[in-house]
Amino acid sequence: MTQRGAAAVVCGASMAGLLAARVLSDFYGSVTLVERDVLRDEAIQRRGVSQGHHLHALMTRGSRALSELFPGLADDLLADGADFIDGSDPSRVYMCVGDHVLARTGVFVDPKGVAVHSVSRPLLEAHVRRRVRAIANVTVLDGHEVIEPIVDDVGDVTGVRVADRDTGTESLLDADLVVNASGRSARTPAFLESHGYDRPPEQRYTVNLNYTSQFFRVPPGLLTEKTAMVAPTFERHTGAGLLAYENGTVICTLIGVGGAKCPKIYPDSWRLPRNSSRQTSPPR
Repeated sequence: MTQRGAAAVVCGASMAGLLAARVLSDFYGSVTLVERDVLRDEAIQRRGVSQGHHLHALMTRGSRALSELFPGLADDLLADGADFIDGSDPSRVYMCVGDHVLARTGVFVDPKGVAVHSVSRPLLEAHVRRRVRAIANVTVLDGHEVIEPIVDDVGDVTGVRVADRDTGTESLLDADLVVNASGRSARTPAFLESHGYDRPPEQRYTVNLNYTSQFFRVPPGLLTEKTAMVAPTFERHTGAGLLAYENGTVICTLIGVGGAKCPKIYPDSWRLPRNSSRQTSPPR
């Protein structure tokens, strides 16, 4: 690959940030990934991914893209307990939208055209994060917060100022390219405004969406389906999704749109059950 610059900085170790770091590692001499959270090796929920407690799946396109960036990732996920859904057995999927139910007999014309990994967000992130950390020219600076980009006299961004969240110690990271992947907590709009630029325009579509989720352990053989989904409609503003996860668990997510409120399944947010005696299993 042709090197584009000496150094790049990626703000945020989200999935977007992890993938950005992976791609940039081919074009920059060094890549520094800055993340507010302390990133652990194990697959656990982290504060910066609030949606991680809800239903996730790695769809076909995403599976293929990640496998191109990280060869062998799909096999590693399966080896770590993730489930897999292809087009060879539609009976393993129940999908209902209004009065229409996805056919549950026969096979798809191209069974390999469906390749969905049924995996929790923490497990997927843990595998991707482990592979990014193993890249020789990538440095992960966790437990640090990006305060602001550094701008030179002609208005070019030349790096970022970061702070250790424990000590408050600040430092500068020089960069030829800065990628902001810190999500809705990003300070980019305020930064642009403070330097005389307009904030990016926003469009909002009010759907009044809310949802609540719970993990359960399921005895082997109890469920034949790997995923079940009943979608909300104009006539019925509630729905639900059930998805098989790793280590004999499933996640159930209740969905409400148009102002429909979902009850809390349990008052506490349970940790995804793992094969460990140190963690509390959810109610059966």
